[in-house]
Amino acid sequence: MQINLTKVLNEPDSSMTVSGVADVGALEAQSDMTFPSGARFEMVFKNLMDCVTLSLKCECEYLSECARCLKEVKGLVSFEFESIVKVDDESGFMLDSDAVLISSSNRLDTDELVAGLLVGYLPMKVLCREDCRGLCPTCGHDLNEGDCGCSKKEVDPRLLKLKALLDNDK
Repeated sequence: MQINLTKVLNEPDSSMTVSGVADVGALEAQSDMTFPSGARFEMVFKNLMDCVTLSLKCECEYLSECARCLKEVKGLVSFEFESIVKVDDESGFMLDSDAVLISSSNRLDTDELVAGLLVGYLPMKVLCREDCRGLCPTCGHDLNEGDCGCSKKEVDPRLLKLKALLDNDK
């Protein structure tokens, strides 16, 4: 969704509230997550005489696989973000180190802003639970459902010849 910030940028003591659902489908192509209902957000822009501030609240559901046992995991990410809004003649929307930069047309793409911020709040490793035991590397059994019976005594393949020498001495 494109919003025009001209009024709030040019009128001191003005404010503007925008809420909706951001399409973050572009993130699906870059990650192993899906976002079934987009990202719900509320943005409040305030002109405080010498600068315009942005306060953003966002919530987004995601679906992914557990990194250890591959079960489907449903999660929720919520975050708040505050920044200053600046007009930059040279580029379109950007996240600067200290500001949200928008083009001189005074338009902001909410989907792009929310997706850009959401990336930093998504978990790097999704687990179904903190103590997930994962899958057996030998047979693939889900170790959360109990032991599989495979031998736990594994020999490093680089040491197999040494093991064979030791076994011959017995």
